[in-house]
Amino acid sequence: VMYEPLAVTGGEMDAASVFFEMANSDSIQYKCRNGRIVDVHQEREIKNCTGGIVWETALLLATFLEGRVEEHGSVGGLKWCELDTDFKHESKAEPVSASKKRKMEHEDKKPSKKKKGERKGTGKEEKGDDVLSVLEVGAGCGLLGLVTAQLGCAVVLTEAEEAMANLRRNVEANAPKTSLPPPLRPAAHKLDWTSKTEVAAVAGGARAPYDVLLGTDVVFNTNLVEPLLGALHASAHPGSTAWLCMQERCPDAHKRLVELAPRYFRLTDCSDQLAGAAGCAAAEELECFLFRLTHKKAL
Repeated sequence: VMYEPLAVTGGEMDAASVFFEMANSDSIQYKCRNGRIVDVHQEREIKNCTGGIVWETALLLATFLEGRVEEHGSVGGLKWCELDTDFKHESKAEPVSASKKRKMEHEDKKPSKKKKGERKGTGKEEKGDDVLSVLEVGAGCGLLGLVTAQLGCAVVLTEAEEAMANLRRNVEANAPKTSLPPPLRPAAHKLDWTSKTEVAAVAGGARAPYDVLLGTDVVFNTNLVEPLLGALHASAHPGSTAWLCMQERCPDAHKRLVELAPRYFRLTDCSDQLAGAAGCAAAEELECFLFRLTHKKAL
């Protein structure tokens, strides 16, 4: 099944019918705005895990983020993660990604000129100094993270053990389609939010701390809300932005997220912006929420 976000809201396709058809399909193709196709396989028979299918919120958040990047003309920096009201009553500082900060900190250690005979193309192209790093939690089939990779971000997609085989297959199939060099192409890692070892491994990975963190329909169990927030906090830097898109699948878990999130980040409800974005009209009908977490707090 091919999903073309702008065609759905443009009247060419009925969103409800498309979502129903996708839920019963073995694979889903998402047409990115740059014309590339992300193709993911669904594994509906996975037990004890909801990561075998593509949820509507993953499609909506992917469409929303593509629109933000298109509006700002580039994925560079973090301006596409800002809102117009962010700095309405305060001076605005230029957002700087973690990778760029690392580059600036070590700039004085780098030689100003290449030595004669030194090979070119071994600087930031390999290190990814100008590439934003993205972490997706509860990646499921990987569609959202893989669309984000098409925007030019270095993405790490994470899931529970039960869904990892399908996620790895989808990542391996789609990674070569990105414009990034192999070291920065999408990668899949197992992540149990309750495991300190696994959280530390992801939070201490080569692409960490992450500039952008993503999650869709990851709030479904009250006992997992605090571990989720802890994993996001450990993987972020002070300038990171996290986007969480969801339907209210468990009222108690949803309430706990709203109560606990401010201990870790500044929480902003961006649901209206989601519903009003091009290609995301179905968000209102589906009663989707979009929360943005910023300004990481010290614990």
